[in-house]
Amino acid sequence: MEVALSPIQEMRLREIAEKRGKPAEILAAEILEEAIARRGSAESGTPVPIGSVPPDRRLSNLRGLGKEIWQGEDAQAYVNRLREAEWR
Repeated sequence: MEVALSPIQEMRLREIAEKRGKPAEILAAEILEEAIARRGSAESGTPVPIGSVPPDRRLSNLRGLGKEIWQGEDAQAYVNRLREAEWR
C-alpha cells in the first residue's frame, strides 16, 4: 500500500524520523497504524462512536506532545524551507 504525501508532508516526516532515529518509512507505518486503531477495527471498518473515547484518550490530552521535535528549530528558517520546497 502506498500513501501519497505532499512535498511538505514528506519533508516534515523525514525531519521527525531523523530526530527520532527511525527510518521515515517505519515512522509513517507507525503513524498509519495508530490512525487506523483510533478509527476502529480495520477489518470491520467500524469507527469509534463519538463520546465513547475515555477521558484519558481525548485529543486535548495531546497538548504539548512532540514539542521536543521543535527544540532548536527556528520558525522562520522552517517556513523558508517549506516555501523553497513547495512554492517554486
